[in-house]
Amino acid sequence: FDTLRALGENFGPNAVWQFRNMIRCALPTSRPLLDYSDYGCYCGFGGYGTPVDDLDRCCHVHDYCYEEVGDIDECWPIRDNPYTTIYSYSCSGKKIICSCKCQNSFCFNICDKKSAALVVGFVPLTTALFIFLNAPDTELQPTWEVWSLL
Repeated sequence: FDTLRALGENFGPNAVWQFRNMIRCALPTSRPLLDYSDYGCYCGFGGYGTPVDDLDRCCHVHDYCYEEVGDIDECWPIRDNPYTTIYSYSCSGKKIICSCKCQNSFCFNICDKKSAALVVGFVPLTTALFIFLNAPDTELQPTWEVWSLL
């Protein structure tokens, strides 16, 4: 019960906007929802097939990240709907700074932060696997085997 009550503070209808805002933090002139919401096979809600290019692969990475964190025991209460989970972060000089106060915030914050970096081109896809495996974003370190599929 305490876990669900604590998580209640982290849910809201505007959570999907956080990923958009992270992209805009790193690329202020972008229009993520207009430019990427219906792009390729994976940008937007859902996804299927083979990514059409590097941008679509970034969206594919984001989708699979949500699936991966859903397998982490600490993330179980929110894994069914990651699009409504609100987390804490700030933007400073085109840099996304995560300020997670609870472990569950990590679960989707990290997916959005790293995927936003991929989308705006600050992290080449060829180095994505290394970054996902080695970035010390929190004490909770999930396995990121899924990135080897790209």
